[in-house]
Amino acid sequence: MTQEDKDKIVGQTRREYREAKQELAALRTKARKLGERMAQVGNLLVNLPENLIFHGASHDARFSPAIQPLPIAGEFTETQNLLPLTDQIREMVIKVDKLRKELTRLEGEDPEGGQSAYNPPTHPTF
Repeated sequence: MTQEDKDKIVGQTRREYREAKQELAALRTKARKLGERMAQVGNLLVNLPENLIFHGASHDARFSPAIQPLPIAGEFTETQNLLPLTDQIREMVIKVDKLRKELTRLEGEDPEGGQSAYNPPTHPTF
């Protein structure tokens, strides 16, 4: 393999790695935003369910919307996509790790400088 061929492979792998990291970040952002909104609604359902008022819904003046902006019923259709979303995130973590290892092999150094690309957060067990 010529140096030109090797440089081409390294460049392509580096591009794929960068794109995979960007896609992983976008998927995590999507999951975080959905999770934060679900947490707001869940907290309200636990504590003051009568004050969960959706955008455009009429309500008695005794009840006041406790979440701003008001939730839109349609925004929770995303919860149906939780399984595919979390599957995509796991697949992308694996892809990023694979490309990182390939870059390390090709270039002789870790593109993350030895820092793990996947740092699982500590979280409570359910």
